[in-house]
Amino acid sequence: MLRKIVFKSPFLFPVTNVALIGDFNNWSSDTQLLSNFDDNCWSTEIDSTFLSNGYKFLINDSLRMNDPTSNTYDFNEFGELVSFGDINNSSSSGDLSGCLNKKLEKFTFTEDFNLENPQIRENNDYLLGADQFVIVRLLIENVGGPGVVSCLWYGPDNFCSSVSENILISTNDGCLERSSLYFWMSLDDSSITTGCWTVQVLIDGALAYQDNFNITSNNVKFSLSDEIILLEENEMEVPSKTTVDLEEDSSSVVEILSQIEDVHIVENTSINPISEPEDSGEAFFDLLDISNEISDIKDESIKNQRVEPDNAVKVLPDFLETDLPVLAENIEMEKSTKISTKSELEEDLDIINFLNDIDEE
Repeated sequence: MLRKIVFKSPFLFPVTNVALIGDFNNWSSDTQLLSNFDDNCWSTEIDSTFLSNGYKFLINDSLRMNDPTSNTYDFNEFGELVSFGDINNSSSSGDLSGCLNKKLEKFTFTEDFNLENPQIRENNDYLLGADQFVIVRLLIENVGGPGVVSCLWYGPDNFCSSVSENILISTNDGCLERSSLYFWMSLDDSSITTGCWTVQVLIDGALAYQDNFNITSNNVKFSLSDEIILLEENEMEVPSKTTVDLEEDSSSVVEILSQIEDVHIVENTSINPISEPEDSGEAFFDLLDISNEISDIKDESIKNQRVEPDNAVKVLPDFLETDLPVLAENIEMEKSTKISTKSELEEDLDIINFLNDIDEE
């Protein structure tokens, strides 16, 4: 006698294939595939005698579930709790779930695993790093025979993260009115993502309850622009010394130096750090004295400047027939170095007058 077996998917993930496995086909998934006739419904027909030795549904080649329409569950020779078919019943009504229609009486999120007096959680919000587990407590009634309670955990994308099972065992006289079970999910797993999660409870393959909980994280993430700004702020360094280039006109140098408290004088614009000269303070005042004396010489030369005829022959002094001196790489400024004699000033004045004449030409 043929019996029609129907499987209706309660899962959040998509079901791609369903097979009927049991002793009749040596628990193989290749011989008895169900046909999909609706969005979540699958069915097949099979000789009812084949089901008397136990069977199960195999979903997506991995998840094994009992038939929620069966009214008998027992252990097979491998120690697995499976469904058994009644050879006198040619159809599956789907009205029964286990021997005495087991029922989930209460579902709660708890803080601990205390069976007698559990601490109920105030909300369904969990924080990574602070909470270690998501714990749920089930109170099941009408447990008159063995059964399988399954708990499925779904991530924010409805991907089934894990499945766990508990076996209900009745007492010797077959009477067990209530049973308390705990299921939990660890939050220490690196695959746990933040967002809205879902937990499903199935009793003998039938959906008994479904609820949601949130997983959050207190880690702060910066955008790329924020990271660049932070990097620039960390890498900025305020130089402790100021480096300037010594120009030919010492008066402009003095004007710059008057605005700087701590100065290094170098002949190029290199930003490489250099050692501080021992007499930097004395050198500064020597340079200032020289600049003042040169300025006085320029003023005096303007008053005493003579007008030469156009055809006058200009003769360089003997001491200027050689190349003009250049600025030495290392300037040693001593406090005693000053332009003090009249003859030296007159020689300097002649040099300045000559240079001015050359500029006018």
